[in-house]
Amino acid sequence: MELRARKVAQPAAPPAGALTPKSEAHASAKRAPLFSYANWASFLLPIYTLQLYFFVSLVLEHGSDGTIREDHTHLLLMLPALTIIWAVIAILLAHTGVLSADVVMRAFPGFWVPLLPMLSMLPVLAVPQAREGLKRMVIHTYPERFIALQCGRMLALRLHVEYLHGRFPRRLMLWLATPNAFFGMSACGLYYLQSKASRDVAGFEDISLKVLGVWNVVGVLAIVPVASLAISSGRQEDRQAHKVLFRLPLALGPTLVLPLFIAYNALVAWVYLTWEYEESR
Repeated sequence: MELRARKVAQPAAPPAGALTPKSEAHASAKRAPLFSYANWASFLLPIYTLQLYFFVSLVLEHGSDGTIREDHTHLLLMLPALTIIWAVIAILLAHTGVLSADVVMRAFPGFWVPLLPMLSMLPVLAVPQAREGLKRMVIHTYPERFIALQCGRMLALRLHVEYLHGRFPRRLMLWLATPNAFFGMSACGLYYLQSKASRDVAGFEDISLKVLGVWNVVGVLAIVPVASLAISSGRQEDRQAHKVLFRLPLALGPTLVLPLFIAYNALVAWVYLTWEYEESR
């Protein structure tokens, strides 16, 4: 009797960019030691260091030339100190799996993790002298310096590479990485135009503070509503895949780097959009 070969159904290939079983197994494997290379092999830590250095250097620069008073300087230096304290807490929460727990993922978009570091700054920002020092620091800093900092958001293109290798969810690539990358590219273009105007190159004029203020508002909107809804929406398997964003090393993005980019956008927009009104009072 002739035996007929049975056709064995082959599992469908995962779509491009989907988190593969291998990557899922890797994520659920035994947690690597906190200071292992795998937890820190990312472009996010250098960006966070640059963000802190940028702020501290501005405070010290304007404090030394008398633009902001000494008491303002001391208050403003408390802001990076608070973010460093939060950084330690956030890294430990990510390493122990608290940030990627189901209870946290279900709390989106209401409980939005990137708001936590900004809330930690409120005690300092509630002091009028601190707000006055921030205003004076921003208005006496060349606009292209703040624009140049935002160029770092173009590195979100790196997450597109992670997506192509099946290590980053498609939804977050589209709604988190892509808007940030485009905003970073726009920052590069604005930096070119403003730097030419600052050097009095013929045919280039300074970009008005109001335009730059609105552009910084766009920088906030590119993250706040879009990314929050992208993380919390989608099918159950999509939300499970989003947990990769809250594990090291990618957890440095939503807990440290993106909140500081938002904070810089909000600070500059607040000063630029209200400065002319306050000067006319």
